[in-house]
Amino acid sequence: MKKLVLIVSAFVAGVMHSTAQDPNEVLGGLINEADYFELGRQYPVLSNKAGLHPMLKSLAEAVLYNASNDPEKTCESIGNLLNNHQDELGFVNSMGMLVMLANNMVKMGRFDEAENILAGVVNNPAVREHAPEQLMAVLDQTYDKTSIYKGHPATQM
Repeated sequence: MKKLVLIVSAFVAGVMHSTAQDPNEVLGGLINEADYFELGRQYPVLSNKAGLHPMLKSLAEAVLYNASNDPEKTCESIGNLLNNHQDELGFVNSMGMLVMLANNMVKMGRFDEAENILAGVVNNPAVREHAPEQLMAVLDQTYDKTSIYKGHPATQM
């Protein structure tokens, strides 16, 4: 009987701890783990919690819209994220968001706009100097893709 009480107590304590966890830690962990199904399940509950950092809320929205293939809302969310939280995101994450933005613009047929954004990045000597090699490769590949589509109307693709 004592064992059962201890097991139940440990279970209840674990459940109480997991439900009382900081929403920033939960959302951040799910984003880092790329667990978008769980993020989609948790986000509606956690998005209204006190203390949730606005940058994490915006990042979660961008990731969820992208995962659900909603390019218009993804672009809006990334725009909000980059306009309001770029310093908090940091250089590498901001560049990653630009890649996601450009890819979603391509999905919507906004080829010229996507190419122009990436041209400003990949042709910037400061970016080339500070970007890690892998990031620069992704930026270059995405730029090359958008350059192929540049000048074509969306209806031709």
